[in-house]
Parts: sequence; structure tokens; C-alpha cells
Amino acid sequence: MREFEVLKKLNHKNIVKLFAIEEETTTRHKVLIMEFCPCGSLYTVLEE
Repeated sequence: MREFEVLKKLNHKNIVKLFAIEEETTTRHKVLIMEFCPCGSLYTVLEE
């Protein structure tokens, strides 16, 4: 979890912003709330 805390503090135009980390109540899976990237995946951008 320490890596998530570091990622939340990063602020750079080439790094997708991490806003929050939540825990799903029934499965206890971690959910990352991140910045929306309208251009799609990195793979898609590189292919174009």
C-alpha cells in the first residue's frame, strides 16, 4: 500500500493521476480511482 500513497502524491503531465484507493465491500478488492484518459489505452495511442 505504500506504493499507492507515493503514486497519490505524484503530479506530472505524463503520469495518470491517482485520486483515491477504496476497498470493495463484498470482495474486499482494492479499487483505484484514477484520472480519465480520453485517448484510450497507451497501446491504442502508440498504434495510431
